Amino acid sequence: MADLFNFSENDIFHFNNNMQHFLLKEIKENTSAKIIYTIHVSLWKVLYKNDKKKFLSLWKEPDEKSTNILNIRAEKKNCMIADSVICLTNSMARDVGEFYEVAKHKIKVVPNGIDTGRDQADQKEISALAQEMAIQKNEFVFLFVGRLNDQKG
Repeated sequence: MADLFNFSENDIFHFNNNMQHFLLKEIKENTSAKIIYTIHVSLWKVLYKNDKKKFLSLWKEPDEKSTNILNIRAEKKNCMIADSVICLTNSMARDVGEFYEVAKHKIKVVPNGIDTGRDQADQKEISALAQEMAIQKNEFVFLFVGRLNDQKG
């Protein structure tokens, strides 16, 4: 890659999948670029259907070779390599600190939601959009982006 691109310490790469490990590792070892890794779901919650006891029993086994644990360990490696790890919920951030042993200063929580009531400017834009779309004040509007599941918060 270094033969094709010029890298600087101001470059930032963003990864969000444990399958990108080898590319992430290559960039970290051969460039001065910064790496951000985003976790969209707590893998243990997805792969073990929120069964923390089952997950922990396998996670603590150093010789465990199940695909699920290998995937979670790959994500842990990505988090360790990254300069910053973005989590979508506080619960996810706790998991990253506890299970992946990522330093707290590297973990950033970017909520997995839209805060529509932050300030008056937001409310004015929302009101203008609602008027443009002919939405009545008492009408419920649900904006959906992505998957709705427990693991995503």
